[in-house]
Amino acid sequence: MRKTIIAIMIAAATATTLPTYAHARQVLVALMLGDDEEESVHYQAVKDCPAFIASVRRSIKAGQLPINLTFEAHPKFTGRVKEATCIKEDGSIGEQIKNVPTTKEAKS
Repeated sequence: MRKTIIAIMIAAATATTLPTYAHARQVLVALMLGDDEEESVHYQAVKDCPAFIASVRRSIKAGQLPINLTFEAHPKFTGRVKEATCIKEDGSIGEQIKNVPTTKEAKS
């Protein structure tokens, strides 16, 4: 069920965001965990989505957890990243990261 919801959000993000933010060329879609511990999906146009995914990987390796992120796109949201996917300008899926630890204790 969650994969279906994420797929729908990716399709919606691609269809609605890319034409509006043509200069950005890419959309970051993320499964987030809010302060209330509820999961939600958010997206935002970005200029270099693969660089964001690379920075998340570096932070995990360095033990800098959790990965907090603020989406400025409406509705504005701040939370902890659980998964993140880059959507390329042609609508295909690019870099992804899954199972991001959402607490310091989660790192092993």
